Amino acid sequence: EVNLNCPLLLRDFLASRKKGKSTPNAKSPKAKGKVAKKKPSAVPTKAELKSRSGRQVQKPERFTSVAAKKKKKRSSLAAKEGGISKAEKKRREKRRRRMLKALARKRQKEKEEEMDISADPEDLSLTKYTEAYIKDDEYFKLLEEQEQKQREKEAEEKKKKEELRLEEERLRKERAEQRKVRRGGTEKGEEGRNRER
Repeated sequence: EVNLNCPLLLRDFLASRKKGKSTPNAKSPKAKGKVAKKKPSAVPTKAELKSRSGRQVQKPERFTSVAAKKKKKRSSLAAKEGGISKAEKKRREKRRRRMLKALARKRQKEKEEEMDISADPEDLSLTKYTEAYIKDDEYFKLLEEQEQKQREKEAEEKKKKEELRLEEERLRKERAEQRKVRRGGTEKGEEGRNRER
């Protein structure tokens, strides 16, 4: 606590106030003399730039975090491989879902409107919505064809697997028969061996 009646203390106090100094906190590193030395800045000062005006001034490299560098590397790798990043895949998937939902809502609305226009199927065939349904049908036909091809492919693979299995079984039986013959037996087994003896 400052005793303002003492002229020396008052003078010191006012002097420190004028200089803009504050009494350091006892716990601060400044008070303990552990002040870190200020590192010289990579950015050149105006004076330095002026002094170097005749030469080519090299701008300091922009600081980029490690995470940013890794991200950049990942995206560039993905681009090199001709693929897309995971984040971009997610974004595209979200966008696709949104569009599909919007399309479904639109079609539902169109159907409801169509039902309001007429209940007669002959009249419905003349509505402006028929074209959209024809397109839909074509799309679903295409989907059906693709699914059919996929089913055929799977059936063929299954058939091949079954043939392989049967072939393996046949070979196994043949080998078993050969072993029996070598041991002096046949399908009859014991009877055949007794006859050999």
